[in-house]
Amino acid sequence: MAVISAGKGVVGIIRDVSPHLATIESLLNKDTKISVSLKSTNALGSLVWGDRNSDFRKASIKDIANHVKVKLRDTIVTSGFGSFPPGILVGTVSNRGISTGDNFLTIEINLFNDFSTLQYVYVIKDRLAQEQKALESNLPNEQ
Repeated sequence: MAVISAGKGVVGIIRDVSPHLATIESLLNKDTKISVSLKSTNALGSLVWGDRNSDFRKASIKDIANHVKVKLRDTIVTSGFGSFPPGILVGTVSNRGISTGDNFLTIEINLFNDFSTLQYVYVIKDRLAQEQKALESNLPNEQ
């Protein structure tokens, strides 16, 4: 399940639960990847943290196609793929892109959440998750 803060967006993903508690894998974990898009173009990418710097106020988006026009201060939101519904705020573009040499850009962003002062979060329960899982389990295996 997705974890967000009030009005400031993405915090992380629920990884384990007990009857009364849950653990969260923070966005500030180098293994966390969240599907996001540029609000102006809907171009998709993977939000990651910790590979280019360790600043808790910044993150990177990988796998944006080189042909996409990236604007400074463009808003980044969740794409709707994975645990997050579409349109949850993430941050704004602070660097338009560094070519990785394989037809893709890595974009640096400023995160909306200030993880140094974060206190309360909300867990988003996907009411259709069971139905989706059941439907996907009926799909034929591709070989």
